[in-house]
Amino acid sequence: MKKYKIITIIAGIAIILLQFSYISSIYGKFIQDMTLKIDRAYKIAIDEEMLARELRFNRLLLSLTKEQRDSIYQIIPRAEFLDIDIEDYRKLGVFETSGDIYTHSREDKHFQLKDLMDMPVLDSLFCALISTKLPHRFTLFDKEMQATDSIGNSHITRINYSKYQPLGLRGFQSLQLDVKIPLEVFIKDEIGSLLLSLLLMLLAIFCVLFQLTVIRNKEEELKQRDEATRYIVHDLKTPITTAMTIAETMKALNDDKLLHEAMDYNYNKFNHVLQQVEELKDATSEDATRYKLQMQQVNLFKLTQRVKEECDMLFADKEHTIVITNGLPEGYLIMGNAVMIERAMRNLVENGLKYADHGVQVEIRLNKTEKGVSVDVQDNGWGIAPEYQKKIFKLYFRIPLEGDYERRGSGVGLSSAKSAVLAHGGKIWVESEPGKGSTFSFTLPATRKRIT
Repeated sequence: MKKYKIITIIAGIAIILLQFSYISSIYGKFIQDMTLKIDRAYKIAIDEEMLARELRFNRLLLSLTKEQRDSIYQIIPRAEFLDIDIEDYRKLGVFETSGDIYTHSREDKHFQLKDLMDMPVLDSLFCALISTKLPHRFTLFDKEMQATDSIGNSHITRINYSKYQPLGLRGFQSLQLDVKIPLEVFIKDEIGSLLLSLLLMLLAIFCVLFQLTVIRNKEEELKQRDEATRYIVHDLKTPITTAMTIAETMKALNDDKLLHEAMDYNYNKFNHVLQQVEELKDATSEDATRYKLQMQQVNLFKLTQRVKEECDMLFADKEHTIVITNGLPEGYLIMGNAVMIERAMRNLVENGLKYADHGVQVEIRLNKTEKGVSVDVQDNGWGIAPEYQKKIFKLYFRIPLEGDYERRGSGVGLSSAKSAVLAHGGKIWVESEPGKGSTFSFTLPATRKRIT
């Protein structure tokens, strides 16, 4: 699968996961707010129901005679709650204030008078306070935790809120509220945020898919361009090889020294063009990163001398110096593909000569290492800015040269050199400073590593 397809899939998954994460956070906040709202409504509903029974009880007392009131007071002592330590109840999380304790002490009085909690009134108060229709159930328990009364939905699953509340101080009875917060309530309450979030997600996915389509179309255009380039390259090779053959034939049929020099010059020029054509063919091949190498023993020093002679002739009209510093043992051989190694080295030397002023000096250093050989091509040319040093080995990349467009390369040479070195299992890199020149280095193993 293409890298951009994998990246697109990952981006799409990331967008969806972010969307779900955002919705989950909204849902969590909604449940938290609703829980606080339910808890507040639960407490207020209990207090108001108790207050309603207390008012009803007080009105009843006013309608009774003194003897009747005294008989009621004999049933329940008036100030029994004064001996209660409020801190004990606070630690248990049952009551918070002395007012709560007083209210619930009055609930014990109502229980003894058989004036039990009015469940329909409690439910009506709670529904009015919550202002949102939610499936819920109130259950009243006696001292033995047996349900004595209930109101609301008889079967509730996936309860979001459940709270047990003692009624009174003596534990005669208690109340439990169970509430479910349906998903549709969340959707209705947060419909604006959800729609906006969904719209943004769809927009992001559309942008990703649009970008994918653009990339795919661009890739198709590049394939068509490369295919056309391959046809042109194939057609170019025939006249170039024919011209090279003619140059060699004329040289063989004539003993004139000047003609020989002219034919050698033309031959090298044609050979240089042919090598560039071959590089372009490799760069535009369907699998340019893999090479089927024909391995052979290579005398790297002699190969370097040949590169020097060709570059000297190719840049004969430019004042320059090429020096070879050979640190290899005499007759030292490595296993490799001579054509590709020569092409890589020639590209580095040509770059050193091309991107420099007259009088440029290029030094080629050959050294033996523990695992093979190293080659350094150092020049005192224009140098390369740091921001371009990681890009120069990319196919078709060319460093901008203001007002000097004729000297710009095709952007293929260094990419071809890198491919050749990597195909041998080596490494290639550059060290450069603007105005002080560059040093291109690569390594080659003594025996080729297997590239899979």
